[in-house]
Amino acid sequence: MLVLTARAVIAQVPVPAVPDWAIPGSATHKQVAPPKDFHRTTVTVATPIGIFDGQSDVGAALVPGSANYDSSTKSYTIDSAGYNIWYSRDEFRFLWKKMSGDVSLAADISFPDPNGYGDRKAVLVIRESLDDDSKQVVVALHGLGMLQLAQRAEKGALTKDREYRVGGRGRPQGANPDSLVNDLAKRIGIEKRGWSVSKGSR
Repeated sequence: MLVLTARAVIAQVPVPAVPDWAIPGSATHKQVAPPKDFHRTTVTVATPIGIFDGQSDVGAALVPGSANYDSSTKSYTIDSAGYNIWYSRDEFRFLWKKMSGDVSLAADISFPDPNGYGDRKAVLVIRESLDDDSKQVVVALHGLGMLQLAQRAEKGALTKDREYRVGGRGRPQGANPDSLVNDLAKRIGIEKRGWSVSKGSR
């Protein structure tokens, strides 16, 4: 009887180091800005979805996002990835519609898992282009209830914002996350009138 024994030879391939700016903020890591000259070309699907003309992974996040529209409830479910919507460039799944003149947009927001990542955010954006460093204004609801009003006044500039926190990073000590997110800012909105933009929630 002939017995053949195979032995695998595993090459030692070095794992590339993850750049510091690409690691999300956490209790043990402070997120930092990406290099000023770092960009990735946005990936776009120009197929209408609900009221929107198309959807894009702005900044080409390494994990592609997705979105679905339920016409019976007029609701959107969006899965988004990317290191952040912040600093001088962004990575996020963006449902968009080209518009000019005065614009008003509002949405009721909910997160499927109230105990999920606290710094996730649902965002309404008025944006000049699909470039990852585009001029924009933003109103956001974070996973733990924090409201954020932000803008990038010039292409490639750092984002400036105002944050409205409910205790600490967003959740009061001992608060039930279900009731907190349900009680806070179910509806956020953003309006552009001429060259002026207003943002808010209720």
